[in-house]
This record gives sequence, structure tokens and C-alpha cells, in this order.
Amino acid sequence: MKIAFFCLLILAITCSASVDKNNFYEVLSGDSKELVDNLINEYEQVDDQNSLVNVFKGALYIKRAAFLQIPARKLGSFTKGRDLLEHEILQNPTNTEYRLIRLILQEQTPPFLKYKINLEEDKQFIIAAYPTANEQLKKRILNYSGKSKVLKADNFGE
Repeated sequence: MKIAFFCLLILAITCSASVDKNNFYEVLSGDSKELVDNLINEYEQVDDQNSLVNVFKGALYIKRAAFLQIPARKLGSFTKGRDLLEHEILQNPTNTEYRLIRLILQEQTPPFLKYKINLEEDKQFIIAAYPTANEQLKKRILNYSGKSKVLKADNFGE
């Protein structure tokens, strides 16, 4: 009985633990379908399906679409991810990190998906919010600006 209780306690702690942002960004920038699928599954098990978890899941569903072969599944994964992400941005329009994630994804999606409509808006928002962002987010923004065609490091005066 004590062992069962202990196992349930460990499971509850694991499922309600906060998400690891560093792991998310590593998987998002990587090229592994397996890691994307594993992280989606992990986020699906989180008890507290909060805004951040939904944004991360949405981003990973969009990323996952690139790995799928069947067009209907590609579109389904993309649409599910886009809808999760857009819903959370609608609910949290001043969240700079959510805008950065959307900018990253919109920059990488193929033009036929017509998911590039917020690039300039998000770029301007991120530039304006940069001075008040926390240090970790500033590092992520600057890191991505080195790879981006839209967001450039000289936009931030650093």
C-alpha cells in the first residue's frame, strides 16, 4: 500500500512539474520528429494545461507537421498547433515570448499555408517589448535574431 501511494505521489509531482523551457527551445530548433513527439506526449500529460503549455504544444504540433508524409496529417497537425497558439496569443496579446514563438514558426512555414501574416506585427512588438523583457527571454530573442531574416540583432542596439 505504501509503495502504491509513493508511486502515485511521484506520478503527480512529475505530471504537475513546470515545463522546461530550455528543453522546449532545443526541440523546437532541432530536427528530430521523435523528440517533438515525445515532448508533445509529455505536455499532453501535464495536469495544469495552462497557457504556456498550450503555446508549447501548439508550436510543437506545427513543427511536427514538417515531419509527416501524408498531406492530410500534415495539415491536421499544423492546424491543431496553429489554433492552440493563436488562441493563447488572443488571450495573452502582450506576452512577448508567445509572439517570439509565433514569429519563429511563421518565418519557417511554407508560403502556401498563408501563416505569415503577423511577421511584421510580431517583429515590432518584440522590438518594443525587448527593453522590459527578462534576461532569459532577451537571450532567446538575440539568439534567434542571428538566424532570422525578419528579426535582426541590430534592432536591439546590442
